[in-house]
Amino acid sequence: MSKHVFAVVAAAGMAAVGCGSSSTSVSGKITYNGEPVEQGFISFRPADGMGQVFSSPIVDGAYSIPKAVPGSRVISIHGTKDVKVALSSEESARIAMEAQAAGNTGGVHMSEAADYIPEDAEGNNQTIEISSGDQTLDFNLKGPPRT
Repeated sequence: MSKHVFAVVAAAGMAAVGCGSSSTSVSGKITYNGEPVEQGFISFRPADGMGQVFSSPIVDGAYSIPKAVPGSRVISIHGTKDVKVALSSEESARIAMEAQAAGNTGGVHMSEAADYIPEDAEGNNQTIEISSGDQTLDFNLKGPPRT
């Protein structure tokens, strides 16, 4: 193959690779009642129920999805917290006694909910449009105080 033909074939190949290879990424900040969501996850579901779901962990109020798919998406945001559990029966008994001494007459719960952002929080489960290319999408959810 001559150098001229090779150069033309190589250029055509690079042009073909360049076509349609535009990437889409999404990143941003997430707050709940004005405070950054320390940890959790965000997922993007196809609005029509057909296609790929993609998600990302939320760390210190930020998320990043380097390979997203354009289209109409329903976002779902879950903020999680560390749940304190008793590591022994002695610790369980101590927690129960402290709760009773504090006047807790509603019963003693040894566990707590890990999620603190309700499904129906304002801004959660909204439909958004993902465009091709790199973009920043911030979400500011509002709801009942975090417990």
